[in-house]
Amino acid sequence: MPSREISLHDKLVTRIQALALISYGISILDVSHTLQIPPSTLYNIQK
Repeated sequence: MPSREISLHDKLVTRIQALALISYGISILDVSHTLQIPPSTLYNIQK
C-alpha cells in the first residue's frame, strides 16, 4: 500500500472514531439530562 493511501486511511479512521466519541458523549448527556443525573456518574457506570 502506498504511503499516501495509508495516511488517508488513518485520517478516515480517526475521523470516524472522533464522530463516534462525539455521538457517544451526546447520548450520555441526553440520558443524564432526561434522568437528571450528572454526566460524570453515568460515565463511571459505563466504564
